[in-house]
Amino acid sequence: DEFENVINMIWYNLKLTIRRIFKEKGFSGITIFGLVIGIFSFLILFLYVANEKSFDKHFTDYKNIYRVISIPEGRESTTWARSLGIIYKATSTIPEIEEATQFSHCQLGIIKINEQSFQQKDIMSVDASFIKLFSVESKIGSLAEISNPNTAFISEDFANKYFKNENPIGKTIEIEALQYVRNLGLYEIRGVVKNAHPKTHFNYHILLSQKGALNERYTALPDQKTQWVYNYLKLRNETNPKQVSEKLLTYYDASNLKQTRGPKDYSFNLVPLADIHLKSDFRFELKESSSKINIELFIIISLVILLVSLLNFINLTVAKLIKRSKELGLKKSVGANKIQLTSQILFEVLIFCVISIAIS
Repeated sequence: DEFENVINMIWYNLKLTIRRIFKEKGFSGITIFGLVIGIFSFLILFLYVANEKSFDKHFTDYKNIYRVISIPEGRESTTWARSLGIIYKATSTIPEIEEATQFSHCQLGIIKINEQSFQQKDIMSVDASFIKLFSVESKIGSLAEISNPNTAFISEDFANKYFKNENPIGKTIEIEALQYVRNLGLYEIRGVVKNAHPKTHFNYHILLSQKGALNERYTALPDQKTQWVYNYLKLRNETNPKQVSEKLLTYYDASNLKQTRGPKDYSFNLVPLADIHLKSDFRFELKESSSKINIELFIIISLVILLVSLLNFINLTVAKLIKRSKELGLKKSVGANKIQLTSQILFEVLIFCVISIAIS
């Protein structure tokens, strides 16, 4: 019947194509190699671009999360990722803001464990809103204790490195030096959290409470023109970020802080969370970003490489068909119709493509 005839034709073309590949090893190798190089290069670049574009998109409602930057007038060329402490105070007056967090990040501090001092990367002082906004997960202990004075949570990596098979709960870490702050005293470890997601624009090994030794510093921030902290907001659905920026500016202009020593005029901008890794290149970024990499250029290069390899494949295929014109003419003279000849050629092209994709 018709179905059986189709199967027989496919099987016949498959055998014919495989036989031709082995018979013309040089041509087949060049054709497949050129296509493999193009497809492989395209896939590598495509996967790289996809990976870079996926940063911070694992967070719940990431589309509504923004980082606030405050820019003193005349210093637009040296914008900081950190921002004014008054921003956090202002958020309570803006109904469009659903959640707000303010935290510090120390790229390299000094801590002491068991009378041994050493340098430690990525120490953050955070609040309960940070835990919620950035989906910090606890392995041991209750994250609610981050609101208690002088408490600390450590990452899995930190626990495995310094406590190994010991239970770290109840042990203490002495904070000898944190960015601009020294001798904060002892912090009690109240839990272990999962490591920061690798596709996050920041990293942490120790999370410190803002209460206790750091409380006085955080309390004074709204009255200082010190850009020591990072401010992040989660806006309600359908909220215009520019509208929130304008309300932050209005709050600042009406505050006593504007008249204190330092720059008088500031502008406030909201940077979408998903844009930070690729588009933000401010001073004091939480982690080295990929903002200097032109992702669009990578996309264009990958498409050009793929296009060149496809054109090369087409040229080789056409050249081979011209060489086989006598063979195809002979088949037509003994009864092969146009559909059969076309299906044979397309099947050969398909086999070459499948082999090339599989190798790639």
